[in-house]
Amino acid sequence: MIHLVGIGSPNSTWELSVDKNTCFRPDDACWKDLENVSEEKLLAAMAYGESHWSNVYEEMAGIASAIIRQRDAAGFESVNMLVKKKPHFSYVVYNKNERFVKLMFGDEKSFKKAYDAANNALNYGTDYSNGGCFWDGYDLKTSGIKHDKYTNGFKYSDPSHNIFSAPEPPHIKTKGRKGSYYDTTYISTAAQGKTVFWKLDEAFLKANGAAQCK
Repeated sequence: MIHLVGIGSPNSTWELSVDKNTCFRPDDACWKDLENVSEEKLLAAMAYGESHWSNVYEEMAGIASAIIRQRDAAGFESVNMLVKKKPHFSYVVYNKNERFVKLMFGDEKSFKKAYDAANNALNYGTDYSNGGCFWDGYDLKTSGIKHDKYTNGFKYSDPSHNIFSAPEPPHIKTKGRKGSYYDTTYISTAAQGKTVFWKLDEAFLKANGAAQCK
């Protein structure tokens, strides 16, 4: 741990001690090898890091379920292997997102919702992503046409999923590798908290001979 004594915490990545005399935060030297972290803890940290700071349980649980669905679709034995083999799978892991790091160096009691969300997904409990494999936050709106969902095309299966008032891109009829046509790649499955969940559209899968969640 890095400690600062006798001054206020410089920013939100630091925490003030109970006696208010010391600030502390995890040091990179404390960073654990992800292969040796329990799958439960890694999944909880990912769900916590990928979710909004409002800490909505259903949002974290939905993200955790989507991660497990991708783990299973890829045939990996653990989430640890998933992030090792696909280093760009989760931004929060390899860019050391503040929320991700905070949970990794915290105790389970302080992050009960995130751990509950992870265990719900690991035990195939209630799926708040409703079959989703992918998810997006507010960047779906702020990134606009530069967002990959706009580039590839998406539809809302239910108007209530449009939580960011982000319009659908034009639905252009496209011929897939297998000869049939599709007009979107992603279809929404749910919206929880500040996250929209997606899966691959059935017409896209058929037209391209693709598999869900890959």
